[in-house]
Amino acid sequence: MLTAAFLAAVIVLPWLWSLYVTGGWLLVSLLALPGAVVLGVLYVVWVRLSDHPLYDVELVKEKLSRPAARAELRVSLYAPDSVPPSEVKARLEQVIAAYQAYDLQRGNGFVARSVDIRDLGEALSAPAPVGPTRSLATLTTRELAGLWHLVQAADDVGLVERTTARRFLPLPETVAEGVRIGIAEDGLGHAVAVHLGAGLLRRHALLVAKTRKGKSGLLRRMWHQLVTWETGTPPAVVLVDPHSDLAREALGLVPPDRQKDVVYLDVGRALSRPFGLNLLDVGLGWTRDQLVENALRVFRHEFDNFWGPRMELVFRMALLLLVDANHCVVSADRTGGRDRQFTILEVPRILEDDRLRRRLLAEMHDPQIQALWRTYFDPLDRRFRAEIINPVQTKAYKFAANLTARAIVGQSRSTIDPLSWVRDGAVVVVDVAKEQVGADIAAMVGGTLINLLALAVGHQARPAQARGPPGR
Repeated sequence: MLTAAFLAAVIVLPWLWSLYVTGGWLLVSLLALPGAVVLGVLYVVWVRLSDHPLYDVELVKEKLSRPAARAELRVSLYAPDSVPPSEVKARLEQVIAAYQAYDLQRGNGFVARSVDIRDLGEALSAPAPVGPTRSLATLTTRELAGLWHLVQAADDVGLVERTTARRFLPLPETVAEGVRIGIAEDGLGHAVAVHLGAGLLRRHALLVAKTRKGKSGLLRRMWHQLVTWETGTPPAVVLVDPHSDLAREALGLVPPDRQKDVVYLDVGRALSRPFGLNLLDVGLGWTRDQLVENALRVFRHEFDNFWGPRMELVFRMALLLLVDANHCVVSADRTGGRDRQFTILEVPRILEDDRLRRRLLAEMHDPQIQALWRTYFDPLDRRFRAEIINPVQTKAYKFAANLTARAIVGQSRSTIDPLSWVRDGAVVVVDVAKEQVGADIAAMVGGTLINLLALAVGHQARPAQARGPPGR
């Protein structure tokens, strides 16, 4: 651009000078206006090209990879009327300078400019409108999150106690009955004694607190109040403890008149004294479809991020076949049939062993499921069949690969019945012993029991005529 302008000046200027010398005033005047326009255009083009910034490609790529929003960050400073304007402006410039920490050496940064506020009295209630979209900053979600942070320890002021939350006292009449659990204080000299009433124990509650802040102590008091229930029929109470200590303390709080209702499950001793939980046990009082749905819900809750409709269909087909086979076994032998039932561990075998599957299908009573196996599963080629059944096998093998889990869910006859716990008002203590069996197995076994209990509570809440008869 500069070279072209230089050449034009070398050629045009001598020619214009010669016209001026020879008296060609009219021609020089006619050329002056277009020449000025051309020079102005060249100047604008030169300014735009010379002022074009260079961007870091990786920085642009990172910014475009995240959701972003057009934003205008405003910094305001309020001071009493007695403070000189110069001091307020100086302090405002200090605050603005603090945002230079967000500027990038390889990229963009914040540029401060004044905002025209006509009515200072309504600056907060009616903020001035944002500027044109072109002038707004484009901030990604990561950049927006970095502009604000929770109060940290370094932000505290010496000799001044900082609280990150306000304390509200409960209404005294709402916490006056029940077992006393402590005193609520607001830090201003007011205190209210807090009791856990029966109404609170009938509601859902989530206890959130840091370690060593009293969660176990509160649960222990709630447990004691429930197992010593004095009015009406005693409720069913279930405690699932991952750390063992609360479970052992809870056993010691059970009064003598309720010790006959206690069911104690120790997952850590499952290898020496295992309890049985066959998810497909037809003797538990569930219908075929309920057993299948219960088992699928347990696995779906455990593997929620690895669940799909095609995998669920094959899983459901295998469970329906096994439950139907269990019905046939128990119906043929009412005395010892439950000891020969299939379990959830047989799901991979049903999908792999064509001979066993065909034998069970021949004894099946549901023609729709038989047709589904015959028209959907059997025609699949070996590669596609392996692709479908592999997700099902991996989920069942997680139980089969662990000795503790296998000792529990691999028993044909269930020795525990969550449905009867809820129905009969049992006092159940489950020690999943995370330190002994590992966090994954403890979560899997404990989660399975909790899911079955939730299903039992939902089933018990239904009208008696809608629950259906036990068995098939």
